[in-house]
Amino acid sequence: MNCPCGTGKPYADCCGPVHDGARVAATAEALMRSRYAAFAVANGKYLEATRTGERRFGEAAQVSEWAKTVVWLGLTVKESVKGSAADADGTVHFVARSIDAGALVELEERSHFVKVDGAWKYDEARSEPTERRTKLGRNDTCPCGSGKKFKQCHAA
Repeated sequence: MNCPCGTGKPYADCCGPVHDGARVAATAEALMRSRYAAFAVANGKYLEATRTGERRFGEAAQVSEWAKTVVWLGLTVKESVKGSAADADGTVHFVARSIDAGALVELEERSHFVKVDGAWKYDEARSEPTERRTKLGRNDTCPCGSGKKFKQCHAA
């Protein structure tokens, strides 16, 4: 399968090895992409492991269960500032798209990342996250790209 992070590479060659610990994310953007992919594959443990300090979503198992209820549509990285392998911090501006509870959700945020012991970690949102929810009608075209009506695709 293609990696959910949007690079177009196979998951096994992209974020899979990062999730498994065989490789680390080399940049802040790579960590952002791997975190989005972790939501898409319901890997709450990875999400918890790649956050700084005590900031937590909740239990990794709860995050994984919630992530399974969402249809993950894609990630668009709008801008990366700093965050290279040589930097100590960086910011990534992104939009994550999903279908959750019958609505198209677009979450836009500028996330701050820092290096901790040589590994990139998500630190905090640098801008208030903006969440746009658009209720999907049964006869709307499904935003997953299938071309089917929502009622015949992800509303089922």
